Amino acid sequence: FWNSITRDDINLNYNMAKRRAHKTLSLADKIKIIQEIDRGQSGKLLADKYGVGTSTICDIKKNSENIRRFAENSDEKLLKQRKTLKTGEYEEFEQKLYAWFEEKRSRHQTISAGVLRQKAKSLYQKMYNNDSFKASDGWFQKFKKRFSVRNLKICGESLSARPDLVPAFQNELYNLIEAGNLLDDQIYNADESGLFWKMFPDKTLVHFKEKSAPGTKMSKERITFLCCANKTGSHKLQIAVVGKSKNPRSVKKQRVIEYYSSKNAWMTTYIFTEWFFKSFIPQVKNYQTENNLPKKGLLILDNATCHGEPLASECGQYKTMFLPPNCTSIIQPMDQ
Repeated sequence: FWNSITRDDINLNYNMAKRRAHKTLSLADKIKIIQEIDRGQSGKLLADKYGVGTSTICDIKKNSENIRRFAENSDEKLLKQRKTLKTGEYEEFEQKLYAWFEEKRSRHQTISAGVLRQKAKSLYQKMYNNDSFKASDGWFQKFKKRFSVRNLKICGESLSARPDLVPAFQNELYNLIEAGNLLDDQIYNADESGLFWKMFPDKTLVHFKEKSAPGTKMSKERITFLCCANKTGSHKLQIAVVGKSKNPRSVKKQRVIEYYSSKNAWMTTYIFTEWFFKSFIPQVKNYQTENNLPKKGLLILDNATCHGEPLASECGQYKTMFLPPNCTSIIQPMDQ
């Protein structure tokens, strides 16, 4: 028997086994197949090209309208991730929730994650007279994927990022790290943010097709806080806070934050310079002493006016470096 088996028989059996292996195509691939079918490509050639059976191609063709409809309301990333049109466990409820969401966004209303989840719980209770639905993190993430919902920062106008400036900066940074023999623990990033404690959230959930999110007038009641940490995340410095009041009662006798004051509660060049020399360098030195690290460090900043000119310690071992303009949204860790 064994002598009668030829090499061709073995190859045939191997190819058949290979063909029988189950393969699930992404929705992005299914869209490509539908487009090729529209151009007259045969099912047999498409099956060979994508490594599936001809029956799979037939199923895709039969379901083409549903796939097209789904693709029209989904972004490319989602289509590459998803492989089926399977809906969530609460299809009718989620459709009504999404309709509410779209109606609110059509009027440019801010919808934060908390607002949407609270609405989800109240809507579920109203529809099913049942308060068991918790709108968990897991459900919320799946809901966002199913309906192509994402977070978008509210702004008056979008500032164009400059990705073309990134490669030159990366080379400059790499050379500086090499020349200074810097470790990841010695490379820091800091950034300021305003906290408007009397305003609605500055981010809203939007459909992926929305490119901007017009909002309402921003409250002027604010503080500024500065966060700083090293590349590995092993050293997080005390948060620095800038407010209007020179001696607020709320910060007396506490050591959690460092407090500064300015007329508008904004970071100023004077405050930042003082923070760099009197707070950043001492905290970094203490951390390096405790962890037996060489006494040197690089602080990477955006080019905000309040950061002034590049700073350096007297010994030259601690210094600042600026990111290129309009690149923070791409490469600054504290801005992600």
